[in-house]
Amino acid sequence: MTARLFTPWVLGAALIAGGIAYLVITLTGYGGPLEPVLSGLIGLLALPYLGRWLAGRDQWWALIAAYVFFALAVPVLALALLPPVWQLFAAIVLVEIAIGFTAAAFLEPDVAWAGIVAYAAGALAGVLLLSLVLADTVLLGGIAMVLASVPLWVLFARDRTRLWALVPASVVSLLALVLVVAAGVAAVSRAGFLLVLVNGVLAVIFLVLFVVVRRFDWALWLAFATGAGAILAIFFPSGGPGFALFALTMGSYIIVWQIRSTRQSR
Repeated sequence: MTARLFTPWVLGAALIAGGIAYLVITLTGYGGPLEPVLSGLIGLLALPYLGRWLAGRDQWWALIAAYVFFALAVPVLALALLPPVWQLFAAIVLVEIAIGFTAAAFLEPDVAWAGIVAYAAGALAGVLLLSLVLADTVLLGGIAMVLASVPLWVLFARDRTRLWALVPASVVSLLALVLVVAAGVAAVSRAGFLLVLVNGVLAVIFLVLFVVVRRFDWALWLAFATGAGAILAIFFPSGGPGFALFALTMGSYIIVWQIRSTRQSR
């Protein structure tokens, strides 16, 4: 059965179910939120299409329709469960778009634009969610620039002849660096500058040591721990999270080293 023949049956059943639900709400005097009821009715519309796809896996239109109805039901339900913050609802919709196009990119690898749309929607959703916890708009702009530069760098890395991708990638990355550094300098003025400086210097020393002597893999782990500690010290001047991350990193290194040693001894 084609979509043109199948959809009228679903719409007819949906109207009947909606009419019954509205009649029950009216007669019983239900005074609760209507969003969960509406979300449930929209979600029910997805089930016939999902069943049609399960019956014939070549009917992709049915799977797409089922996902669309499920995706519509989620933000409607969120209206009743989440605080009225527009960034949350926009992020939910963007994540749903990203999931749909990610699935399309995996199912149809030749459709390159699907992956681009998925990444753009996911990145924008991440920026919206970060805006709820980051009051620093300069830092938020830097993060957005970093996310924008990633696909350009990927395009250039896959084909070094694509110089048209290298130029905007470099420009956007430079802008991101300027914004992040500006936000960091403003934050460091209120934080423990000495802790940031010591961790940053140690990170550079350990990284150089690893580059010079590659067998010192522990130096790379220490470079990551101290570098991340320098960044965390900007936002947490007490240094507590940085010390915790240092302990977690070195503990993980010891476990990994033990596993390698055990495998080599067998």
